[in-house]
Amino acid sequence: MHSTMPDMHRVEDKDRYLQEPPDSGLKKTLVWACIGLSFLIAVGIGIGVSTVVLNTTILSNKNEVTPNEGSGNENGNGEGSDEWIPPVLRPITIEKNIKDTIANLAGGGVNVTVFDDPNSAQRKAMNWIINDDPLELQPGHGMLFQRYLVASMWYNLGGESWSNKTSWMTGASECSWHGISCQRWRIVSIDLRNNNLAGKIPEEIGLLGNLKSLFLSNNGIGGNIPFSLGYVSGIAHIDLSSNDLVGVIPSSIGNEKSQSLVTLYLNNNKLSGEIPPQLGQLSKLKDLVVFSNQLEGVIPSQLSAMQSLLRLWASNNKLNGAFPSSALLGMNSLDALYLDNNLITGEIPVDIAKGLPALRDFRVNNNKLSGCPPKELFALTRLKILYMDNNLMECELPVEIYNGPVLKDLELFNNAFYGSLPPVSSNSPLVVLNLANNKFSGTVPPSYNKLARLQKLDLSQNEITGLIPVALGYLGQLTHIDLHSNALRGPFPSWLGDMTFIQNLELHNNQLSGTIPSRIAGLQTNAHELTFHSNQLSGTIPNVFCNTANLKVLTADCQVDANPRVECSCCTSCGQDTV
Repeated sequence: MHSTMPDMHRVEDKDRYLQEPPDSGLKKTLVWACIGLSFLIAVGIGIGVSTVVLNTTILSNKNEVTPNEGSGNENGNGEGSDEWIPPVLRPITIEKNIKDTIANLAGGGVNVTVFDDPNSAQRKAMNWIINDDPLELQPGHGMLFQRYLVASMWYNLGGESWSNKTSWMTGASECSWHGISCQRWRIVSIDLRNNNLAGKIPEEIGLLGNLKSLFLSNNGIGGNIPFSLGYVSGIAHIDLSSNDLVGVIPSSIGNEKSQSLVTLYLNNNKLSGEIPPQLGQLSKLKDLVVFSNQLEGVIPSQLSAMQSLLRLWASNNKLNGAFPSSALLGMNSLDALYLDNNLITGEIPVDIAKGLPALRDFRVNNNKLSGCPPKELFALTRLKILYMDNNLMECELPVEIYNGPVLKDLELFNNAFYGSLPPVSSNSPLVVLNLANNKFSGTVPPSYNKLARLQKLDLSQNEITGLIPVALGYLGQLTHIDLHSNALRGPFPSWLGDMTFIQNLELHNNQLSGTIPSRIAGLQTNAHELTFHSNQLSGTIPNVFCNTANLKVLTADCQVDANPRVECSCCTSCGQDTV
């Protein structure tokens, strides 16, 4: 993302930065100047006047820009003045030029009275340009304003404390300062990520007309996002994530000037207010990331026009209202939708499955959604991850929940789904299935043997009855089985001891009975957590578990007064007080 300036344009020292360009127009000017000088001498103007003309020519050429650029004004648009300013007028003229430029900033931005405060960052930057900058740029120089602006960033964002401040505030071209990249001497990228910045982004940043990328993430920047940032024509990437920004997302980000925006990262800040509907005009935007803020309100329907959007990440906010189908149905390219940890209510409509055909990752967990998820959602051809846990959904789940052709991770725990566990009709690619803490009853379907790729199964905290099905023994990739807090009965299955790849086996709080088989010693190879307490089991836990390096938790009813009691010299705890 961070562009590098071509070697032919790299500035090594002040002299090269200020050298006279091989401009044909300038050559013609010098020729005519010589002819005029000869004429003046010939008519007897005198040596004094000749000297003034010569000095004027030299001084006006002193601060010409580098080759192939021509001169330019403070806006960096290549339209400069060759008029020489007497040294005594230089400070006044520079200050007037910078103030006039800032006063015309889109959206109002900066009050020029800020320069009256000697402690303001703008005043310090102005003083540096006028008095301390080794380049001593003249008014009308094409680089004057952008050099002032990065100097303003230095003072606004605590430059003295930056982790890397190589070449900053020196006589080197600003194009060679750490984090600054240029093309044809115009700043196109500022990359100061993870650099200990603190303070506020100067509003004047909106006047960097050639800026394409702004990366200021992972710092301590506070204040508001500059309104002027939305008026940088052609900017493609903005990353202000992981700072302390406050206020609202500026509605200016979304106007006609910012139509080139491709990525917008504002996550992990303290932004408030609503998502501005103007963002819907960003037809090229692919990544809108605003998670972990304090945003509220509904997701505006205008966002449906963002047909290039690949990822909408708005988790961990205070977004509310009904599920925003009107804002999403036009996003035909959307690959990932993260709305988890908000306050969204209502049902997920059937149309969402038809309107988001490219969806791969869908997360709406930890909201207040109700009703029943549409069966069409589970059949999306690209859907791999579906999180709807921790909601208020309540229904009998359809058998189609396993039917997604590429669905690998299905999390529906902590809802109020009821009825029997749906059977599996065909081989499923599921790797993770979590239906815990619902109201499922009946037995575990024997058709679960068709979940051949399953690695993690969690059916805990339901009302499941019957035996632990032997079908689970055929799942050769299963590493986690959690069936605790149900009403399972019957003997402890000896075949579980042959599943040597098991890491977590949680069977506590059931009605299992009989003797614990010695074959469970086979679990010691990879076991991390084994919980057997709060059942009606007896017998002995093999001592091989005492030397199992990875085993962190082993529980059984081994307390002295347990009846029946399990002998367990290796248990980390005894009885139901542990879980």
